[in-house]
Amino acid sequence: MQHEIKLALPLLWLSLLLASTQAIGALPGESIVLNPSTGDYTITYWDYPSSPKKARIRQAIFVPATKIDPMVKSTFKLREEGTIVYTYRVTNGLKSRQALVGMRFDPVTDIVSALPLPKRPQDVDINMIEQIYMAGTTALTTPDGWTGGSYTSHSGGLRISWSYSNLHNITDGLPPGKTQDGFGFFSKDIPGIGMAQLDGHAPVPMFPAEGPAGELAKEFAQIEQNDYVPRNAAVPTISVPTPFNAAVLLDSIQTQMHTWIGMQLLDATFSSQLDRYFQSAISAYRLNQPKVGNQQVQTMRDLIKKEQPNAGNGEGDSWDSNHGGNHQNSGTRALIDPLAARVLDFDLNYVMKRMDGADRGQASPGATSPTLSVALSPATLWPPNGKLVPITAAVTVKDNNGSAQKIRLESITSNELLEAEDIRDASFGTDDRSFYLAAKRAGTNMAGRIYTVTYSATDASGNKATASATVTVPHDQGR
Repeated sequence: MQHEIKLALPLLWLSLLLASTQAIGALPGESIVLNPSTGDYTITYWDYPSSPKKARIRQAIFVPATKIDPMVKSTFKLREEGTIVYTYRVTNGLKSRQALVGMRFDPVTDIVSALPLPKRPQDVDINMIEQIYMAGTTALTTPDGWTGGSYTSHSGGLRISWSYSNLHNITDGLPPGKTQDGFGFFSKDIPGIGMAQLDGHAPVPMFPAEGPAGELAKEFAQIEQNDYVPRNAAVPTISVPTPFNAAVLLDSIQTQMHTWIGMQLLDATFSSQLDRYFQSAISAYRLNQPKVGNQQVQTMRDLIKKEQPNAGNGEGDSWDSNHGGNHQNSGTRALIDPLAARVLDFDLNYVMKRMDGADRGQASPGATSPTLSVALSPATLWPPNGKLVPITAAVTVKDNNGSAQKIRLESITSNELLEAEDIRDASFGTDDRSFYLAAKRAGTNMAGRIYTVTYSATDASGNKATASATVTVPHDQGR
């Protein structure tokens, strides 16, 4: 469906129009204006069909795919063979003004598939593209009427996507008030909290003539890049080390937990309280004291359930029962979000289960993983002018086994959707300690943009440690 208004304006009328709108393009008279009543954008731009003498102003209407009020529910259950089954249920809220037609997770660390799926663009074998595509598609559980696929993410890892198959009419898709389940996959990685990106059914933008160009085109591209509704969901974000090492895994869980503070899912004071038990458990496992380590982990689980009694039994196999952050029997704010509580309880229980099994012998001092720390400079980017800023990583590794370590840049992620050019010259999977990050952030995100940079170190015995550090583009200079 085409939504467009073709308009040639006299210069006087154009001047009056400019006085009432905010022009954000490079050329006088060009603008992108949001109509607060309809939620649509009016895009005004110059068209040069053959020569500047014939230039005229044109207008088009862009209808965003964000006129939906969706809810995503997650379950995650450990199976006997060690994989985790992730399932999702999507509801298009009654207040939605569009049908729901798409859902994505970006990034996901890995899923179980018939072939290894490439996590970096440079790892894609062009001779295997068709086989990789089929492996990524068949690895997903997809409901009837939908199409699923797995692709390489620009952030490192995978982008998992489902879309409604037949879009002939503007009403096609999941209608308001309806629920669709049957989305899912298997993974060997344990859950963290990622962002589900959901799309409403909007017409494809159509422009008279050539459409916007120059700075106005860049502004419009940014609007299209963020044309989705975000919702939190449990997705695979934490890789389980091979051979299993409880101390290393707990460190990764703690690093993931710290990102929830900026997402307003975890109170900073409660995080500090849990940190003390994290460190005690990590130390105990490194000293081959699994009983002491498990006691510290169980204490954390008890603290979580005091805040969220429905956090679960460590299985994560019940649908989210509460999407608010309040205690159930009072109006006070809980110290941890219900979904975050379920995820953290599952991850901690996973560690205890592995340590209660045959794997705990691999946590002996003779198989201790390296100790890794990361510091980034600069750690704050200001002003948010969109320019690329060189970042240097200082990576420190200690290994009690005295063996050499192989250091890798694992991933660079963000609490905001990243464009391809926001990260430059980062060679994932290599010992790359210098790259560029864009000094930009969404104006509506009070936490600012937070880049999380993760490195790994692997010694000669195969023991692996991971550590992360952050670079922040604050909302303002007061944060």
